[in-house]
Amino acid sequence: MQKQNFSNPNRCPVCDNDTLVRGNIGVNDEHSIPGNFYPKDIDYFVWHPSVKMKSGSEFEACLECGLVWSHINPKKLKELLHKRGVMEGQLPKRRSLAAHYFKWISLILLVAAILFLYGCGKKKEPIQIPASKTNYIGAWLHKHEDYSEGTHINNMFLLISPDSTVYYKRCYVVKKKEIDGNKTSSTNRRTSIEFPNAFITEFSDKTLALRQNAKVIFLDEKLDLDKSPYVSDNKWHIQIDGLVL
Repeated sequence: MQKQNFSNPNRCPVCDNDTLVRGNIGVNDEHSIPGNFYPKDIDYFVWHPSVKMKSGSEFEACLECGLVWSHINPKKLKELLHKRGVMEGQLPKRRSLAAHYFKWISLILLVAAILFLYGCGKKKEPIQIPASKTNYIGAWLHKHEDYSEGTHINNMFLLISPDSTVYYKRCYVVKKKEIDGNKTSSTNRRTSIEFPNAFITEFSDKTLALRQNAKVIFLDEKLDLDKSPYVSDNKWHIQIDGLVL
């Protein structure tokens, strides 16, 4: 039987060897893993409770048997186990694989039920286009693409049909790299929205609200009507969300 020595911090608690090396666990010494201990086989639903490692504690590695260990606050670990129904002097009972899957299946079903109820509770019907807004019917396009300094794309396409159905697509991309001396900063933003078969739920002087059915949930989008349709250079234009289409 192997000798176990838990009282001497300078020897391995398994093989009693004194050739130990200190270090951290992580990608490298500068990016070590934050010290948290997650007890297995305890009851929890979503977030796995843990105990933080002692402040400033390092890991020890045995050169003989390869054991790696460190230290946590035993009082906090006992408190965590007690809250999870593990009495003092006992160890957590190993949970079956079926219990593990049952927990996640229950969580998925709960989220699906919430989304379904949310969609049912927020149900909206399409409205008819008011007579005063028939001049909005048609296809409207704003296209802006600039590659002189990185990438700047800001496109919008809006097709409003007489039956109140709408095709809406918006693409916004900004990619830019700036060099200031020895420092390099990058900007990378992207927004892409597409409603291929939406309908109008609100149409006022300032707002155009759209809804796209997506099986379980609904997707909503509100557009700011900055300027009603007008003629300029023998072409019809409209201003939406700050863009002239």
